[in-house]
Amino acid sequence: MQVLTLKSSLGKIASCTIPVKNAGNITAKVKLKIEGDSKQFSVKPIQLHLKPNEVSRYKIWYKQHTYLNQTSL
Repeated sequence: MQVLTLKSSLGKIASCTIPVKNAGNITAKVKLKIEGDSKQFSVKPIQLHLKPNEVSRYKIWYKQHTYLNQTSL
């Protein structure tokens, strides 16, 4: 599992492309899971089918819709 952090200014879009490789010896079905507020993220493709040793890519977009205040305790 890989954790990504995307940051953007309010109303701006940040994006990244991540490679995904099937290092196994059977075809794999890969789905990207978004935790938290998924309304701020877009992903293409939603699902991949990868043959053994095949590499493909996910494109992920993030747009901050609201300003988040952070406070320390």
